[in-house]
Amino acid sequence: MSEDKTIEILKSAILLEKRGQAFYSKIARQATGKAVKGFFELMADEEVKHVAILSEQFKAYRQNKQFNPGTYQEDHTKSISAKVLTEDLKKEMSAADYEAAAISAAMAMEKNAV
Repeated sequence: MSEDKTIEILKSAILLEKRGQAFYSKIARQATGKAVKGFFELMADEEVKHVAILSEQFKAYRQNKQFNPGTYQEDHTKSISAKVLTEDLKKEMSAADYEAAAISAAMAMEKNAV
């Protein structure tokens, strides 16, 4: 892959994460339920972490033409989903069409980011 293509992919990924963070923050501010608000605050915080990681890799690639191996956390998808998809969140989602749609959009955004 050419250097220009790699740089463009990293720029696009950073932009995608920043857009996700803005979206999640907005929904968190508008959420009426505590669990839904907490969910979107967590998602926004995760996006900030992703921007930092991608920005670090962007800088490393621009300087050295290679990525830093990093010391990122292992994938704990099951434990994270258990913390995020609480019973309170599930109840609040079923009670609020707008918030349920926002959560569905969040899931689609994360799937596309991967």
